[in-house]
Order: sequence, then C-alpha cells, then structure tokens
Amino acid sequence: MKQEIYKKMSFLMNRVPILIILNLGNCKEVDYSNKLCKMIDVTQSNLYKTINMLEQIYLLVMEKKGRIKNITLTKKGKMLKAELTKLDSLL
Repeated sequence: MKQEIYKKMSFLMNRVPILIILNLGNCKEVDYSNKLCKMIDVTQSNLYKTINMLEQIYLLVMEKKGRIKNITLTKKGKMLKAELTKLDSLL
C-alpha cells in the first residue's frame, strides 16, 4: 500500500503533471490537448502518457468530440489544483 502511494506521489511531483493540473480550467483556451501542449511546451506523446496516468488516478477526464479531445478536471483534480495554488502562493 505504501509503495503504491509513493509511486503516485513521485509521479505527481514532476513538472508536466503539475503544469497540466494548474493550467486546466484557468481559461477557456486550454480545454483541449493541442493548446495545452503548446502552453506547457511538451510533445503530444508525452502529454497523452501523462494524461493517461492522471486519468488512472481519477484527477482528470479526457472526452473525444470529433477530432478534438476535451480535457476536464474531476472533483478530486479540482481539489488538488486548489492545494497546488495555495502552495504556489506560499512559495
């Protein structure tokens, strides 16, 4: 059990997952993957791998509508975003 928590925490404390969570919901422009890639400066493949991991731990949901994949935070993801924002303001 502790090992599973450690894996989740070590994954979340990387640059890309934190930037994805903080940038989602800030403005209407960042609701789909292409713009999110440009905003946080990562490749599509790196973004999709990270999004899949974030979906597995129920922090966000990706919905495909036509050719566009919309990304939204779950309730748990919004709570984490609020805590990360508080932490950012402390630093």
